[in-house]
Amino acid sequence: MFKALFGALLTLIAFITPAYAAEVHVNAGTRVPIVLPNTVSSDVLEDQLAIQAQVQRDVIVDNMVVFKKGAPVELAISKVRDSGTLGKAGKLELSGGTIKPVNGNKPIPVNFSYKAKGNGKRGTAITLFIIGLPLLVLFGLGVIPIAAAFAMSGKPASIQGGQVFDTFTTAPQVITVNDDNEEAIETENKDSDINSEE
Repeated sequence: MFKALFGALLTLIAFITPAYAAEVHVNAGTRVPIVLPNTVSSDVLEDQLAIQAQVQRDVIVDNMVVFKKGAPVELAISKVRDSGTLGKAGKLELSGGTIKPVNGNKPIPVNFSYKAKGNGKRGTAITLFIIGLPLLVLFGLGVIPIAAAFAMSGKPASIQGGQVFDTFTTAPQVITVNDDNEEAIETENKDSDINSEE
């Protein structure tokens, strides 16, 4: 009976005792791998300012997880152009972003840059247009090549889902973590540790 009461008391104390909060200093240039969960295309991003990604695996600094696997990542869209007529190819450029660290800390800015371009047919389309225009003006026979030129569409720029990219913190940061921050994973995942010394 006494042992049961003592055990219950210890459980209650552990439950009501707040976890100890520690501060982890994350250096500028700390690598944070991210993964794009879904394929994105320039043709559907024209009115958007960012795309969503996730942290690809736990990032550990000083034996503490500071970025958790699956944490949200927002990548800024710096330029987007959809594909169009006359063989115009789509373009998509990403520059910078933010990553959500553990324990409710504010999102942290990261350096990231990526450019994608679709397959264009502009040269072929313009050639058809140039051939058709004088035929249309002189003989009224250039309708078909001109129509073909305008109907020829380039491909959108896309980034395939599942791709892993590296981002890097832009400046030194202090992240507050709890002492129950899964320090045990250090032994389990030694080979996959990512720290500010890299």
